[in-house]
Amino acid sequence: MSGKPEMPHGYLGPHGKWEELGLSTVTHNSPDIRNHEPTMKITLKITNPTKVTANLIDAKDEKEYREYILTQTLDKLVHLDIHFPHAGFFKLQIYALPSSDESTSLPNVYNYLIQCTKGPSGQAAAFPKQFTQWKGGCYLFHPFTLKGVDAAGIKVLVPGAKAVAFCVEDKWFTLEQRARQKDEGEDALIPWSAQLSGLQAFKGKNGALTANYPGDDETKYTSLLQYPL
Repeated sequence: MSGKPEMPHGYLGPHGKWEELGLSTVTHNSPDIRNHEPTMKITLKITNPTKVTANLIDAKDEKEYREYILTQTLDKLVHLDIHFPHAGFFKLQIYALPSSDESTSLPNVYNYLIQCTKGPSGQAAAFPKQFTQWKGGCYLFHPFTLKGVDAAGIKVLVPGAKAVAFCVEDKWFTLEQRARQKDEGEDALIPWSAQLSGLQAFKGKNGALTANYPGDDETKYTSLLQYPL
């Protein structure tokens, strides 16, 4: 493994709108990390509704690996699940804006330098592609991949959604919500879930998790996640 790369002065750690947005680290307070597994999770805390995204960059050749990060939010915690494609040094760049800001270009607010000492034994598993609406507070319980899978259960939180569906070409699976429990407040998020089947008939295609929101036409579904099949 090559030596530790030098980062520009002020690159690592918080900057920009980090404090203004009320963000803070939970699991990794130092921006300089040594990780001994091919996977890791970094957790941040938010104080207000915030959309967050991230980019994983090979520090040696600046190659981007966005497909190996899953960004999701639950109970004012933002979780960044990472699958490293190989051992080496990586830059993790985090971007954020208030959820109410309609801009699709999020400014950089925190940077990590991560040394992964142990790469995966085979090909690293890519996460589903995440679209803009996903970054506003959604959370995926499972599955993280549907590659080569014929049947699987899907469970997800989608704040504010009126309806949620998984579709691939002309086949649709409607996700359902369980009934709200008596001890659950009106603000409590209830997961959406469904059982997917027959996916191998669409091998090589892409499946999409989509949602319909109040105020939208009932036929308009916004893409949240895209799964290669």
